[in-house]
Order: sequence, then C-alpha cells, then structure tokens
Amino acid sequence: MTDRRRILRWVGRIAIVLLFAPLVLIIAGFLLPWSRINCWDEEIDLQSGRVRTTWYLCFLPVSVQINESAFSRVLTHEDTDGATPNWQRVNTFSPGVHYSPHYRFHGATTEVSMVEDSWQAGRFTLEARRASAKRILESLREHESLWSSRDYRQAIAEIGFKNYEANRETTLDELPQ
Repeated sequence: MTDRRRILRWVGRIAIVLLFAPLVLIIAGFLLPWSRINCWDEEIDLQSGRVRTTWYLCFLPVSVQINESAFSRVLTHEDTDGATPNWQRVNTFSPGVHYSPHYRFHGATTEVSMVEDSWQAGRFTLEARRASAKRILESLREHESLWSSRDYRQAIAEIGFKNYEANRETTLDELPQ
C-alpha cells in the first residue's frame, strides 16, 4: 500500500470520528441526563448570595459564569470580605431535560428571586433588605438546608404584601426576629 493511500485512509477515519463525535455526545446527553457529558450546574454561594453557572462538555467545564443576585447586590464588602465562598449546587440541567434532581438547596435561586419580589412590593429599605439577606444566608449555612429559612422567607413575603397594601415602606424594625 502506498503512503498516499495510507494517509487518505487515516484522513477518512479522522473525518468520520469528527463527524460522528458530536452526534454521539448529543445522544449520550439525552440517554444519560445530568451527566457531565453535556450539562450545566447552577450553584449558590452561601456567603455572598452570588450564582455560578458551569457548563460541562465531555466531563470538562467549558464555561463558568458568576452572576450577582438580589442578595449579593445588597450585601456590603464588610458582610462578605474574607469569607471563603461556600458554593452549593442548586440545579443541574441537560439539553432536552427541563427539570433537575433535587439537591439540599434545590430552588434556592428561585427563593432569592421571590424574596426580591417581596422587597420590591413592600418597598423594603436597603437596611431591611441587607438584614434579611444576611439572616437567610446565615440560616442556610447553619442548617445546611433550604427549608431552614422557609418560615422567615414567608414572614418577609407577608410583611411585603401588608406594606404593599398600605402603600408604605418596610423598615428594619419591622423584620421578624
């Protein structure tokens, strides 16, 4: 066999692998949802409230994005300075799979958004927002569960709704102890 035929044969094999590898990855992603073959994780930092999204392809992280949340926007540098990030998984998604396995902090990013809605409706002052964000994050760290702060989050929502109806601002003094 000539060198040219041998080279063409190897080029053909490599072309076949390159053409079918993406197809195999897509099929594997559907057959093995939430695997690191093709998925993305959403995590929350229990120190600052920031949200990190990491995309995986072939078990390698290909993209990491860290975004501010309502909590991280109201906390000051004194609240988070020097604290080691405490990232906890919230959700894992895969292509074509629109739900996630349940983790200890499953739904935490949604809960942060709901607290933010309560803050806006009840016109919470910056001090009240900061204090409630700190308390919720402390509860999550201490009890290692989203359920630990459920009653407090519900009380925040009730205060926000009450003050929305009264068309008045919510101050630090009105927060539940």
